[in-house]
Amino acid sequence: MIKNISVNAIVTLPINNQGTDYVVGDLHGCYQLLQDLLDKVNFDPACDRLISVGDLIDRGPDSLACLQLLAEPWFYAVRGNHEAMLANFFANYRLNDTQPNDELDYWFNLGKLGNLDGYSYSYSVSQKFMFLDNGGDWIMQYYDFERQRMTPEFDQALARVFSLPLIIVVGTGDTRFQVVHAELLRNDLDCAPPTTWLDEDIDRWSMGEAIPEHTVHRMLWGRTLFRKKDLQNQTPMQPGLSPTYCGHTLDTNVRSAFSHICIDTGAFLTQPPYQTIDQFYLTLYNTQKQQAIQIFQIPKNF
Repeated sequence: MIKNISVNAIVTLPINNQGTDYVVGDLHGCYQLLQDLLDKVNFDPACDRLISVGDLIDRGPDSLACLQLLAEPWFYAVRGNHEAMLANFFANYRLNDTQPNDELDYWFNLGKLGNLDGYSYSYSVSQKFMFLDNGGDWIMQYYDFERQRMTPEFDQALARVFSLPLIIVVGTGDTRFQVVHAELLRNDLDCAPPTTWLDEDIDRWSMGEAIPEHTVHRMLWGRTLFRKKDLQNQTPMQPGLSPTYCGHTLDTNVRSAFSHICIDTGAFLTQPPYQTIDQFYLTLYNTQKQQAIQIFQIPKNF
């Protein structure tokens, strides 16, 4: 079960008539790569907007800087599974409290970590380990051992994570598109062909209808569409579902299936210590021109 989902699970934005709307793939802490891409397209924060498919954090070199983008008026993001894991890790942490947090001290003080069994959490210890083992250990550098609290700059960013929506809908009618982290599938993994939720379903959720719990899970974690190679680029559009930009499942190219356009092209794999000789990128997608703009770094040791 995913906790800390925003009450506003769906955010709607008007179409951008003044500038360009870009969608960016999974950042995973690759802040400088993003800045280089924005320079490449002459991004204008006065009129352009940038929407992230989620997974701003973990694995790359500068997760906090990526989270701090959430304070910018031109930047928007949906919740990814890595933000969900971060929110789960801090489920018992009170942002506005000034008292020491004993639970955090046990996680960040390696000398005490073996004594965790006596503590009760709303989530299992194994789930917290899963976050740290999947690149979340960067948060340790923002722990103030003297105060037994996270640093103020981290707290400010964390507060914004708790309010991230699951879906962002932009525009209406023929100009509409939406952003979700993973996928909008509604049927079981073994069903063929897959069926998706439609715009009308999203509109009902936006009006207050509850999103099915299994669907929330797939929005954050689902990989059905982009792990089945036979589905990719063969059924690009799903009638009734506007273009839906997503990430989560990485590859070396942008792919589409059932109105989903997956733009996770493995940005963090261009960074130490992952650097490989494969052509991984950070992808920025111009929604007006339907054009992908990519940037990558060639490892220095090749």
